[in-house]
Amino acid sequence: MQARVDCAVAEAEHSPNSPPSATKVLDSLSDDWLTWKQCDHLQSKLIADCHDHKIPLWAVPDVRATWLARRNRLGRGGYSMYPNLSSLFG
Repeated sequence: MQARVDCAVAEAEHSPNSPPSATKVLDSLSDDWLTWKQCDHLQSKLIADCHDHKIPLWAVPDVRATWLARRNRLGRGGYSMYPNLSSLFG
């Protein structure tokens, strides 16, 4: 299961090739949201598969944790669903 998650995350989070333009940064925010939703979908499928194959729930990989770890390795940091929220309070 972890290999399946690693492959899916590697397809969603490509290595950077060049510095991003301002448009690319905005596009990447919506891409990040879509990737977040894909992680949720894959997590649901893994949980359903684990039930079908009698795999304990604690053995199911955490897709979002895998994705965030890959983002950190690529130097992109974490992901916040609400990036401007802290500026509203500070």
